[in-house]
Amino acid sequence: MERSEELSMNQSFLQSLKDIVLSNLENEQFGAEELAKEMGLSRSQIHRKLQKINGKSITQFIMEIRLHVAVDLLKKEVATASEIAYKVGFSSPAYFTKCFHEHFGYTPGEAKYSISTSENSPDEDNSSDGTTIVPIHGSKKEAHGGEYLKLTATKKLFSPNRLLKVFLGLLMMVVAGFFAYQLVIKSNFFDPPVKDVKSVAVLAFENHSPEGNKEYLANGIPDAIIRRLAKIENLRVTPRTSSFQFKGEKVDLREVGRQLGVDYIMEGSVIEANDMTRITAQLIDLRSGTQIIWSDKYDYIMTDFFTILDNVALAVSSELQLTLSEGETPTNITTAAYDYYFKGNFQMTETWNRESYEMAIKYFQEAIKLDPEFAAAYSGLAAGYLYLTGWNSNILPSEEYKVKCQEAAMKALELDPYLAEAYNVLGQIAWLFENDWNKANTYFKKGWS
Repeated sequence: MERSEELSMNQSFLQSLKDIVLSNLENEQFGAEELAKEMGLSRSQIHRKLQKINGKSITQFIMEIRLHVAVDLLKKEVATASEIAYKVGFSSPAYFTKCFHEHFGYTPGEAKYSISTSENSPDEDNSSDGTTIVPIHGSKKEAHGGEYLKLTATKKLFSPNRLLKVFLGLLMMVVAGFFAYQLVIKSNFFDPPVKDVKSVAVLAFENHSPEGNKEYLANGIPDAIIRRLAKIENLRVTPRTSSFQFKGEKVDLREVGRQLGVDYIMEGSVIEANDMTRITAQLIDLRSGTQIIWSDKYDYIMTDFFTILDNVALAVSSELQLTLSEGETPTNITTAAYDYYFKGNFQMTETWNRESYEMAIKYFQEAIKLDPEFAAAYSGLAAGYLYLTGWNSNILPSEEYKVKCQEAAMKALELDPYLAEAYNVLGQIAWLFENDWNKANTYFKKGWS
């Protein structure tokens, strides 16, 4: 097969995938399995094809299409960021904001101020008249006999406000340049040696329990490890939303490392046997292929969970020759409390519906009963109340929801001032309840920092 013919077939394949994703854009449950079913191929066939063409996983491919449509709509100001989040298939504005920031490097509220006039994916559909084509829920592209919804935005290229922003931006650059010059020339700015920052991604663990009922641990344990490793100085830890995208997919670890931009990967499993749950974990050095440089196993029920976290963090810091800081929270939180917390998180992230959010709230409340100083459980509780409003805002008056969210989030920060999730909830409250983007953006940035 000639090169040009192969490229044409690849482009046709990608376009077919994209047409299907766009046709299901508002369906938040649409994922790899659904895409494979509509394409009439197996999930592994699509995955191998995508890996060969552009090195992306199916989940990453779908996510990027959603985000590129979103950024185009945000730049044209056709709707609020919250409305666009649901329009492109995200279950909540909070998750949308987090994914958007990780992908583009700025928040949805800052999209219209970004320098680039278009952030479309290479094959994104845009009409020549400046309108953006967004599929109506459940429709197919016109080639498939469906309809498209046109969202039109008027471009204001040389408005006074825009010119003023450009002028102020240039002025700030001049001032910043002057102070940077003073800093470099008149100080010993370059004297301190640059510290070696290492990078690691913790993947979702495999669930090997016979009944398959430990999936919440397969997600929850690596999530907790990510939080703990983030306390290690000079170690960059890939966020959960990025590292968990490969869950359930058979991928080459070196390729995963390349996509995430990390030198090390941690993977593991949860195994249940003889009424005992065993956790295994291993750290892999991708710089020398896929060499395992550390591995260990722990009994989940018999061992205090914070002891597990501390042991893992100590092993990683030792292997990577980094400094281990103190634990993020008191080490007297029981394994039972953490078990409820894991179950609550699983309900929040894996099954997006009203019933799952209500169940998550109950799990978080049980965790708090067992340990009233469990900061992460309060943060989860706040998020549960917040997400529940997206499914039925009439369960409680909006003001009562706001108070419940704020109280839980503020309690979480009282116990742990650096808890990113709590800042994220407060940002969502400011955005959704108070319509105050500046206040929301302040909270979001605190969480990301």
